[in-house]
Amino acid sequence: MNMAKKGDVIISWVLLVGFVIGLAVIVTMWVKDRAEKQVGEQVDQAEQEMRCAETAVNIAMDCTNAPREVKLTNTGKFTIQKVKIRQGTFNYDAPLVIAPQQTQTETLNTNIDPLQPFDVLPIIAINEKEVVCATRKSAYKC
Repeated sequence: MNMAKKGDVIISWVLLVGFVIGLAVIVTMWVKDRAEKQVGEQVDQAEQEMRCAETAVNIAMDCTNAPREVKLTNTGKFTIQKVKIRQGTFNYDAPLVIAPQQTQTETLNTNIDPLQPFDVLPIIAINEKEVVCATRKSAYKC
């Protein structure tokens, strides 16, 4: 009977140690996964900020003859995939691809009043994901 109790105690300790090691492995893998995701998100955010800092769009418009035609010039270092044009609560994406130092013409949506101020926000692609560079918006008013 004494030998049976010793066997039970050894089995209990082996199971307890195995459970603790398994739990430690699971927690370690979870912490590692979380750390990798957070580092990846911070790197993506830093890359977005760096690229947006080197993105710029200039606006030119003839306010007397053809007020709906807007010339957009990419004065930055990265290709603009789209521009978001907004005025008040209304905004729309103009699917213009503008290479650096190139100009494209966009006809304003009829909901945009060219005689009132409006903003143009460049949208660039980073790792096949579109990023709106809101800090690099250009405002225009005739």
